[in-house]
Amino acid sequence: MRQGRSLLRDGVSRALDPLLHLPSGIRRFCISGVFLVELALAVLLAFLVRFDGVVPPEIAQRAFTAFPSIAAVYLVCYFLAGAHRGLWAFAGIHDFIKMP
Repeated sequence: MRQGRSLLRDGVSRALDPLLHLPSGIRRFCISGVFLVELALAVLLAFLVRFDGVVPPEIAQRAFTAFPSIAAVYLVCYFLAGAHRGLWAFAGIHDFIKMP
């Protein structure tokens, strides 16, 4: 009998299989979208932690209007560093230090 963990891994692998065989440009676009969502969640959580769960409306408005600029800088740095080319599943601090 197979273990539950390998069944889960097989299911996830089958679900992601169509995404792994997309043309590289489309796959890069999808991955960039995922990173932007992660960035948005990180900013939101940082503000919630900083303001104990209640972000003042004026600060929330400024953060909301500044987010496109922050995201643009993030994506430019992301592509200039070549982070979109690597497999980061096994990356560590030594790989981060080697980045230009």
